[in-house]
Order: sequence, then structure tokens, then C-alpha cells
Amino acid sequence: IAAGNTGIKRDYCQFNVDGIIIVGGVDQENRVWEHSTQGSRIDIWAQASHIMPYVTGELERRLQHEDTLIGGTSFAAPLISGILALMLDAYGPNFSPVELKAILLAEGFHGVIQNL
Repeated sequence: IAAGNTGIKRDYCQFNVDGIIIVGGVDQENRVWEHSTQGSRIDIWAQASHIMPYVTGELERRLQHEDTLIGGTSFAAPLISGILALMLDAYGPNFSPVELKAILLAEGFHGVIQNL
């Protein structure tokens, strides 16, 4: 779940479900993104700024001559979802959400975020 883009510290979460993964956002320099909600409930961090969008149709025509970058924890959360999908493919479907979360957090990089 995307942590949110409040830019403030919140040590609570409206979701209290085993296996939920709350994703905060970092910038391109592995610093907490200034707009990312922060706090002890953030499980993992992923890129949330300077995202190059893939767009089609009218929006694509309007943006094709601009170097438009977007951001938000709603872009960070799908990156983690993609990693989890690859884990399910590699490990098989017999893992519970709680087990997958534990593997993800154990195997992820630690100490990378510079301004936590």
C-alpha cells in the first residue's frame, strides 16, 4: 500500500492486516522523498520521484516535447508489487502474504536510505 504523500511523519496506519506492506518513497538519490509520508509503519522504500510516465493518446502528444517527470508513493508501491510477483514466480504460490513480506524485508537492502 502506498504510504501517502503528506510529507509528514505518521506512526499509525488505517490498515491493520497481516501481510500488508506499506511503501514509502525515496528520490533518485536514495533520500526520503520530501512528499512521502514517513514513520515507523513504513515497511519498505522505493523510487517515488522523477518517474518517467508511459502515456498514450492525447496526453502522449501533449508531453512528447517535454521532459515530464512525475512522482508519488502510488508509483513506489507497484514497484514492490512487481518484486513480489517475481518472488511468487520464483518461489511458487505456496507462500502466505506474511511469509512473502518477511522474505522481502529480510532480503532487501538495508541502510541505503540516507536521511531516515
